[in-house]
Amino acid sequence: MCEAREALDSYSGPAQEKSAAIATGADMAPFMRRIAGWAQERHDVRLRIYEVRNDFFGQTVTVAGLLTGRDLIGQLKGKVREGPLLLPATMFRENTETTLDGLALEDIARELRVPCRKVAVDGYSLIGQLMGEENGETTGSDCRQA
Repeated sequence: MCEAREALDSYSGPAQEKSAAIATGADMAPFMRRIAGWAQERHDVRLRIYEVRNDFFGQTVTVAGLLTGRDLIGQLKGKVREGPLLLPATMFRENTETTLDGLALEDIARELRVPCRKVAVDGYSLIGQLMGEENGETTGSDCRQA
């Protein structure tokens, strides 16, 4: 979370995205809401956070890495009205754009009728996507020690 704050503070120009949506599991939703507040304060970027319940593995599984494409579509269809919808890379099989239940990123985008992007699960990549950095990747110091 510190990475996101540091990345937001490092940008001085306008954000490429003035609004976006983020889907995540229950574990990260409170942190993502905090990041959304910072993005609004610092860069007038409106982030809508969608907490997705894990129906496939059970509601006690609260990490984004075990969310399925069908859970995402089932809970967000008709709710996400603006994009892009940013999805954590951990939702997808390694080095692919396919979820654990076999849905492709493009299938999710088509079903939800909103552009979807896979984003690495670090604050720099998330903010980089919003601000327009190529591949959504920025660099910074490791502020976990602070």
